[in-house]
Amino acid sequence: MKVRATFLSFKALVKNQFGCKLKTLRSDNGAEFTLEAFKQHCAATEILQHFTTSYTT
Repeated sequence: MKVRATFLSFKALVKNQFGCKLKTLRSDNGAEFTLEAFKQHCAATEILQHFTTSYTT
């Protein structure tokens, strides 16, 4: 899962550069962010997931 690997790299960068932990992740409702494995990882690391509203016309 490429998104998970990229997210883990970003999370490590934030921790190393700024010395703080991510608390919230805001993303669209893309399948890569709503997969159960990704949601479980966020829950296990106490990261709240917020999803943007869908585009409507």
